[in-house]
Amino acid sequence: MTLAKAVATPLAQKHGLHEAVGSLVDASFYRMIVGSLQYLILTKPYITHDVNLASQFMQNPKIEHFQGVKRILRYIKVNPVMHARAKHVEMDCHFVHKKVARGQLLTQFVRSKEQLSDIHTKALTKQVFAEFHSKLGVTVPPLTSLRGSVEGS
Repeated sequence: MTLAKAVATPLAQKHGLHEAVGSLVDASFYRMIVGSLQYLILTKPYITHDVNLASQFMQNPKIEHFQGVKRILRYIKVNPVMHARAKHVEMDCHFVHKKVARGQLLTQFVRSKEQLSDIHTKALTKQVFAEFHSKLGVTVPPLTSLRGSVEGS
């Protein structure tokens, strides 16, 4: 995976994972990788849909499923990001419902193609994924060096 080609999205829009008919792969290895990805969701919530989809095939993973997992890994490898806004999001549905019912919170119509939550629930095109990624405030962390400054260079 160290020489893997970069990908712009964690999953192809037409992934075909539900229709996979290829040969079976080592289920224990597949489960180990998907389990690690599930833990990674805590810091990278925008891969939630993709990892949850991959986890549906843990019992009998086929080569297409493993290729999908490798694509997620290729995406993560070349996209180190920090997303502070999604770290401690706690939204109580009843709390919001009461606010709406009392008129203290107004809701507005949002067109389907502008639904930011789609990044968590479905595979998107490269352009839409990048746009939503940006709108969520996901940024690349600044590069730092542990060496400090080198005199004379």
